Amino acid sequence: MNAGGERATSETFIGGDVQRLTFDDDQAKGTLDFIKISDDVYVFINQATFEENIPFKFMDSTWTRFHFRLDANTTMLFDERGQLDLKGPICSVLQTPEGMVEAEWYNSSAPEGWITVLCSRQYLLQLLSNDIGHLPIALRRYLDGGEPEWFFDAFRLTAPMARCLLDIPRVPYTTPIGKIHLEAKVVELVCIFLYSLCEEKTGETLPVLLRDRDVDAIHEARSILLERIADPLNVNQLSRTLGINRKKLSYGFKHVFQQTISDFLYQSRMQHAQDLLRGGSMPIEMVAQAVGYDHAGNFSTAFKRCYGVSPNQLKK
Repeated sequence: MNAGGERATSETFIGGDVQRLTFDDDQAKGTLDFIKISDDVYVFINQATFEENIPFKFMDSTWTRFHFRLDANTTMLFDERGQLDLKGPICSVLQTPEGMVEAEWYNSSAPEGWITVLCSRQYLLQLLSNDIGHLPIALRRYLDGGEPEWFFDAFRLTAPMARCLLDIPRVPYTTPIGKIHLEAKVVELVCIFLYSLCEEKTGETLPVLLRDRDVDAIHEARSILLERIADPLNVNQLSRTLGINRKKLSYGFKHVFQQTISDFLYQSRMQHAQDLLRGGSMPIEMVAQAVGYDHAGNFSTAFKRCYGVSPNQLKK
């Protein structure tokens, strides 16, 4: 993987299998670590903030790539497949044919913090104990000895994934025991992803018929929820505002975004709270109010349930 653009960087080895790229200029600040877990697994941990759009290029890699980020505003360009735009907290898996060139643009408006895991075919087979029948067909063929082919899937980051994502940068992975700890957390993260990937997403029949105007209204409902995160409309208010049946809105939202309206609102509140807490200057009581909680205690409980750490712990 190559980071494009001319910027002030330094490259250091901070352990036998850890290489660190440090950014320190007006365009980017922070670190990007490359960790070799074994000959079959590599992990990239980004804790850099980019003040401008930055390209990363992946070339000629037939390994399976898992990517996780707490927020996303990313454009992916593939030389034979075109363009994909990703937004929001996401996780994804990517498999490409040999020789395909892929570039990603991480837009400056997205917060820092993402992790990529590269796995060989042998590692995934070992992890799955050769039980691959439940995987998507393109991955099954590859793991069964076939040539790598195009496969991509992305969906919203789950709360257990988010907790892993916050835990991993805290692991002292430059030490021998820290490296073992890191591998355990990476295995946990990939396994959670595979559980989600194997769940049936399209097998259920919608109890309502969604027309194009209904889908537009459902996307508008999502935008309204994000705009009014401190004082959100309830489902009845949303349905009246958008002129869509309440049942159609509820079922349609889950069908389009793979989560209920309440789950979406909860995760969006927690993500916004995390962004405010990382700024470090806003009291927890004000953060709670900013995301729609009247009592800081209730907010702290909800935040810890989502991320596994309290707001106070995150601010430290």
